[in-house]
Amino acid sequence: MDAKKQRKANFSDVEVEVLVDAVGTSYKVLYGKFSPCLTNNMKTITWESVTEKVNAVSLQCTRGVVEVKKKWQDMQYAVKKKEAQRKKNLTQTGGGPSQLPMLKPWEEKVC
Repeated sequence: MDAKKQRKANFSDVEVEVLVDAVGTSYKVLYGKFSPCLTNNMKTITWESVTEKVNAVSLQCTRGVVEVKKKWQDMQYAVKKKEAQRKKNLTQTGGGPSQLPMLKPWEEKVC
């Protein structure tokens, strides 16, 4: 039988902050339209650079480009969902305290 694959540790708050900052600074390269000036190779190199920055602050384990991209996509999905819920709650009627979920500073940057 094959040995079970060990699960990696969750992303720490520092890793998430670095990921958000690194993607934010190179967002145009990562999500820009392909052109003669912007190629898939450039995007791959930029994702590798983002991964290196995340691994530089990681104390527990090293992460691959695929893992970092997946984390970014999952974070985007969660933040968009949270923001949509917040906007929905703004238009609801009723008394009582507000039920708005507060966004963290890094979530506001992703949004």
